Amino acid sequence: MNRAALHLLMALCAPAAMADTAPCVASTFDTPFPGAIDVVTRHADVPSPQFPGLWQEGTIKGFLYAMYANGEGYLKPSRERAGWQITFACPDETQECATSTDGSPPAEAFLITNRLRSCLRGEVLTVSEPEPEPPQAPPAFSSANPEPASGTEAESPSLCSAEEIQGETEGMTLQMLLVEAGTDPGPIDGLIGIKTRRALNEVLDSAADEMPLTNAIHAVRSALCPKAAE
Repeated sequence: MNRAALHLLMALCAPAAMADTAPCVASTFDTPFPGAIDVVTRHADVPSPQFPGLWQEGTIKGFLYAMYANGEGYLKPSRERAGWQITFACPDETQECATSTDGSPPAEAFLITNRLRSCLRGEVLTVSEPEPEPPQAPPAFSSANPEPASGTEAESPSLCSAEEIQGETEGMTLQMLLVEAGTDPGPIDGLIGIKTRRALNEVLDSAADEMPLTNAIHAVRSALCPKAAE
């Protein structure tokens, strides 16, 4: 007798309650359980309580499962690893499936067991796929200047434009730099008077009192463009 004929004969010899509604793996148990891998259909020449006729074995989510033609089945970690096992029996579609647990199965194992029981009861199952992640919205752009991140200082747009400031004389250069620094050195005439000295002290403190003009220009530039001075 060939294998296909044997599968058909054993399916017909399965309990009548299971014959009313074919499981999702077909009455011959040769349709892989949805999402399973390494699926094998087995049969026992002499059915016994341990191997009742026809059944399917496979791996689902890393767990080993078996479903038998008499409506029984189990789920466990693997052949090599023990630790826990879920055993279930579904006599027919009109009765609740009985389930027993040995050890402490993970939560995912109970979800898989529910699908195995539904399969034996003839429910149509599909491979559950993860929901796609919603597309991320593109970052919003604003024409306004962004606020600096916490703990950082925003650079002024005009900060290093001081490197380009150059007057007709050194005095005018210093006065233009002082204006850039936000002080009032008086008219830009190159004459270093009281207002220019006062503005210079506002930027450099008292260190500017006896500072030569060239050094004062460099010091103000460095204050306005600290990165350029490094």
